[in-house]
Order: sequence, then structure tokens, then C-alpha cells
Amino acid sequence: LGYAAYYLVRNNLALAIPDILAEHPEHSKASLGTALTALSITYGTSKFLMGAVSDRSNPKYFLPIGLILSCAVMAVSGLFKAIYGSLVLVIALQAVNGWVQGMGWPPCGKTMVHWFSTRERGLIVSTWNVAHNVGGALVAYLAAVGVALFADWGAKFYFNAAIAAVVAIVVFVPALVILIGFLFYFVAWAAWIAGVIFSIIGFTKAKDGTAYRYPFAVRLIK
Repeated sequence: LGYAAYYLVRNNLALAIPDILAEHPEHSKASLGTALTALSITYGTSKFLMGAVSDRSNPKYFLPIGLILSCAVMAVSGLFKAIYGSLVLVIALQAVNGWVQGMGWPPCGKTMVHWFSTRERGLIVSTWNVAHNVGGALVAYLAAVGVALFADWGAKFYFNAAIAAVVAIVVFVPALVILIGFLFYFVAWAAWIAGVIFSIIGFTKAKDGTAYRYPFAVRLIK
């Protein structure tokens, strides 16, 4: 689900080129194609380098962070159309998007290798690979829905970005809940151990006839 959402905010510029050319005739398809080339180059480079970074990171956070950053770039691309007056800015934004898009595959690969054995890997990878088809099939459809809803070609960017951001949150929240659960588990154990220690101290003090009260005790009756 998370990786499929990456496709919703990857090649949106290609869908908007006719609209950009209508408003900025100073550009050409070839010049705007340069921005798509920049995206492809940085995406390929990032996909390689981010693998090493992902190995030292938590995939539960790595994947949604990359997706949120990509959503932010696409939102800017759709909401601030003045940027299309500068080809350099368009190329720079697409290059940045390509770089953060490279944060999608490495955590997926790491998770599949860690969670599944070699006997299961063929089925798991082929199932995961459906994300390419799902995301690729939905990007143009959702862009069309966004344009219909907002009557704005910029929605090809920010509508898809909004949906992908929701997916990023859906992917992130379970990880956050699990993290909170683990923290609560350790806090509960720490409280139990502290209770045992204080009970032993209290027993020793009582044996010696010394008054003792647990630290942090709530006094209901004075």
C-alpha cells in the first residue's frame, strides 16, 4: 500500500505538460522533458544510495517519511504555478522529487528479506510487486478526478499528493501504535520491578521497626 502510493506522486509532471505549455508557451515538450530526465536520474541514484541509509534506519518510518516529502514537493508543484515560469525551478523540484522517491523501495526490500524466508520470498515479492501496477494505474485516474473536483490542472499534483499523504499516515500510525505499545510494556515491567524492590525495602524497614513509605505513594487518608 505504501509503495503503491509512491506512484501517485512520481510522474505527475508528464500529465500536466499540455497545461503547462498552454500557460507557458516559452517552454517546449523537450525542455520540460529535461525535468523528467532529472527525476529519473536522481531517482535511480537515490534508489542505490538510500539502500545503505535504509539498512541503518527503521523501515516503519523511512518509507512514510519519503512519501510525505514527495507529497510536499507535488503539493508545491500544483499550488504554486508561478514556478513554471522558470525551467530551472521545475527541473530542481523534479530532481528533489526523484531523490525522495528513492526512499520507497529500500525499506520494502529490507522488510521482505527480514520477515520472510527464502522459501516464501518468491510469493511475497510477486505480491508486493503488484504495487507497481496498482499505483501506476491509479495515478492518471486520480489526477482526472482531482481536476474534475477542483477545476484546476494543478490538482493533478496536489490532489494525488493529498491521497498519498493519507496513505503515508495510514502506514505510519500502526507503526506508532506498536511503538507506544512497546514503550508501555517496558514501563509496566519497570513499574513492577520497582514495586518489588520497594516491597523488599519496606519489609527490611518493618523488620527493623522503622517507618517506611513507598516513594510516589498517593496518600488517601492523612
